Amino acid sequence: MKVKLFLEKMYRQGRIPQAILFYGKEGVGKREMAFELAKAMLCLKKQYPACDNCHSCKLIKDFF
Repeated sequence: MKVKLFLEKMYRQGRIPQAILFYGKEGVGKREMAFELAKAMLCLKKQYPACDNCHSCKLIKDFF
């Protein structure tokens, strides 16, 4: 939960680094967290969490 709050805070402050390494044990949700951040960054409504309704969100949702 700490990581999710940390990423949300970075997003809201507009301070997202060039690269983020999602590293850790298998099955803890690294991939899901990466996709949620990607959706928020590409969301046409510019919100976190992403809207899941715009074209960009739907493309990412369909990919995942």
